[in-house]
Amino acid sequence: MEYDPAELAHLREMRCLSKDARGYIIYAGLTRLESEEYFALTRPGGADRHEGEASGAHNARRARFLALHHRMRNAQLQAMARDRPAGNGSAEPLVVPETPKGPGAEET
Repeated sequence: MEYDPAELAHLREMRCLSKDARGYIIYAGLTRLESEEYFALTRPGGADRHEGEASGAHNARRARFLALHHRMRNAQLQAMARDRPAGNGSAEPLVVPETPKGPGAEET
């Protein structure tokens, strides 16, 4: 995964990135392979419908993107909550609800 310097700085600041046990930069909450998949899906055209692609294949790729995104976002918010100073006046936890699973699950 190759990030441009501004993108890398932003992702680090927002706690979207982590390192795995081998020292690879990964998206928070994802494995190395999942991070590479998510990275590809976030690039221009990654989650878009490709010419000649069946709608089922596109829907599956879009659902996979959303599942990875929700896992990364949950881990990001948990990291931000850990970094938050105690006594900030907010009783609300920084987590997102579980991702709907299965056929017919509504997108949010």
